[in-house]
Amino acid sequence: MHPVTQERSALATVADAKGLLAEFGLAVLASAALVVYCTRLRVDALDLTNQVSSIGSMMFAFAIAIALPTAILAVLDWRRPNRYTKRAAAALLAGSTSGMVAGGIAVALSGTSCAINSLGGDSGRLAIWAARPDLLPAEYPPLVPKLIGILSTLTGTPEPHTWKALSIALIALFGPVLYVLWRFIASALQSLFFGPLIGMAYLDPYKPFVSLGLGTTVFGIVAAGLYLRNKPTAKLAPILIGLLVGITVLIYPGWIPWVALGFLAYLALLPWRTQWRPQLRFLALAGLALLVTAGWWVLGALPSVSGIQDRFFYHDVWVRPTYFAAWFDDAPELGVRLPPFGPLGGVDDFTVLLFLAVFVGVWLKGRSTLVFMLGSVFAGAWVWKMMLAGQMRETGLVQLFPRGNAVMLATALIISAVALISILRWIAGKIEPGNRLGVPLATAALLILPLVIATTASSITTRYMPSDSGKGALTKIAHTSTCWPIPENPDVSVE
Repeated sequence: MHPVTQERSALATVADAKGLLAEFGLAVLASAALVVYCTRLRVDALDLTNQVSSIGSMMFAFAIAIALPTAILAVLDWRRPNRYTKRAAAALLAGSTSGMVAGGIAVALSGTSCAINSLGGDSGRLAIWAARPDLLPAEYPPLVPKLIGILSTLTGTPEPHTWKALSIALIALFGPVLYVLWRFIASALQSLFFGPLIGMAYLDPYKPFVSLGLGTTVFGIVAAGLYLRNKPTAKLAPILIGLLVGITVLIYPGWIPWVALGFLAYLALLPWRTQWRPQLRFLALAGLALLVTAGWWVLGALPSVSGIQDRFFYHDVWVRPTYFAAWFDDAPELGVRLPPFGPLGGVDDFTVLLFLAVFVGVWLKGRSTLVFMLGSVFAGAWVWKMMLAGQMRETGLVQLFPRGNAVMLATALIISAVALISILRWIAGKIEPGNRLGVPLATAALLILPLVIATTASSITTRYMPSDSGKGALTKIAHTSTCWPIPENPDVSVE
């Protein structure tokens, strides 16, 4: 499997496909093991001492079951490199990224059968729509509510209780799914960075299907750009990409418009002269697969979608429109100042460092399809966000324009990761041949990344532990309100 940053891509052979399936299985196993362990912890989720102790227990389990085997694999790969140890270590870490978050949410919801926020907000509507399909709006993607309903019927449990289990499962699958998708076009360590690690920056346990949709949308755009530029004659790739985007549309289509402008710009600048026939055939096959998968719903929803007017002025709407480096969605932490004030003309340190990293990525790899595509998507999302924000005073409509923040953050972070990998490879090439006391770059990364993942996962889960404010208030509602039976006339209005 060739790294995307080397401007080469190839369809997986049968042997590659088996290897990727094994990596995916290992990632799922790691994620599921952490979740199962956390569900067996006997804790009072409303007690602060229990919350801190449970996170400590989860981290200890991670150290023994994931970090230690990863370290052993890394050392084995250093002593006797082979094609399996590095991939197995990366898969273990990929599964643990979201496995610890899912386990933390399982702890936060321990003692209640309700999902986060019970029947309130967007999450609650999904359970209500699953139980009452007649209330499902035509403009809302149907896959998640229908899946809740099917699983509820199979298990014989009420839809809200089923949604709790399914939401935790979606969080747990977040890391393995993104990892194995990127593995189709990138190396194991690149896939770990581009997918699960960066995905933790926008993983929202309250609505995990939205976060998963963002990750798959960004990957789908990148994969389409790579194949169009480097291997447009591929037959299977456009069909798989079309199917992936179609499934994403049925889960949550809200990210598609935010990447569309950048993708169109990429197509306009794509060299068509020598390969226009296979490139058009590629787009046709991908479009056909997309229509077969989601066309039936898109065509039926268009009349309703065209009339939607979003007037929900939540926290991010009043944030400086050019700020994008934090993604708090519509349930921010109380008392958090956004955007944070920084020393460079008021710009905060993280944003300055992010811009610097993006600059280095464009400087070093700007001619690569990966960076060029991501840069086009970033620019397109920025322009459309400014256009919608600029019209707000006249129309009084939000139209979800803060959603562009998550797209820009995800693309900027991937470009930054490309820059980091390029610099580290250059340094490694200079010092590793004559440095007998050092360790290889990949080994060092696999030894340190478990600490990075554990710290990030702990931060996310701590924010969702039941409390009186912020994200914790949403999990506390699950403990203090009922979610079954569903009221006769539930509020599921969507503007």
